[in-house]
Amino acid sequence: MMAPVFAFFALTIACTGLGIQIMEILNRPPAHAQPHAGNDSGNSPASSKHEKRTELGKWGHWLKQVHSGEAFGPVGVAISIASGLALIFFAASGFWMYLSMAFRRASNRRRRGRSRPPA
Repeated sequence: MMAPVFAFFALTIACTGLGIQIMEILNRPPAHAQPHAGNDSGNSPASSKHEKRTELGKWGHWLKQVHSGEAFGPVGVAISIASGLALIFFAASGFWMYLSMAFRRASNRRRRGRSRPPA
C-alpha cells in the first residue's frame, strides 16, 4: 500500500535533484565573467542574493523548493525528510541483506567442499 507512494516521492526527489544539477551546469556564467578572489567589486554573498535570476535560474530555484519540500509547506518538508530517512533505511537494509546472503553462500560452499570425499 505504501510502496507506490514512497516510490512516487523517491522518484520525484531523484528527478528534481537531477534537474537541479543540470540547471546549475547550464546556468553557470562563463569563466571570464566570474570575479577574481582579489577583486572586491561589491560581489559579496550579501549582494549576490539580490541579483536578478535568469529564467533558467528561476526554474532551478523552483526545482530546489520542490526537491526540499519547501514548495508544499511544512508538510512537504516533513515528507521530504521522511523520504530521505526511508531511502537510507532501505539502502542499509538492502546492503545488510546482500552481505548476509553472501556470507551464507560462502559458508555453504566451504561446508560442501569439506563434506565431499576426495576423488
